[in-house]
Amino acid sequence: MLKLKTHLITLLLLVASLTCSAQFKSAMIGVNGLTCSACTRTVEMSIRDLTFVEGVSMNLENTEGLITFKSGGEVDINKVAKAVYDAGFSVRYLKAVFTFSNEKVGPGTCVKKGKVNFNFINTSEQVLNGETTLRF
Repeated sequence: MLKLKTHLITLLLLVASLTCSAQFKSAMIGVNGLTCSACTRTVEMSIRDLTFVEGVSMNLENTEGLITFKSGGEVDINKVAKAVYDAGFSVRYLKAVFTFSNEKVGPGTCVKKGKVNFNFINTSEQVLNGETTLRF
């Protein structure tokens, strides 16, 4: 298994459909407004209903959750955020693990992966290889 690289990269996604096949492995999502176990369960079930989601583990104390994605499927980050909003809550942050293969990035770099465009901002010049944590 490739070593997990944690690059706190701020990125702006500039595409209407944020779908990518088998590149996203998992995501951490911070959810605003979770005050009880019923709230947490509502968000969990809303996310779990997404066809590309394998599992969801919510943490009420930290008001966040870990989402794992099915391998080989298309992951749509917009749908994850929409599931939270549809459950009556808002997204505080979303960090997803994405697999890159020797991709050179820097400030203003735009990288196209499948149907997804990543526009990197506030990052240094570097080469991303393997599992990388991206902050949306």
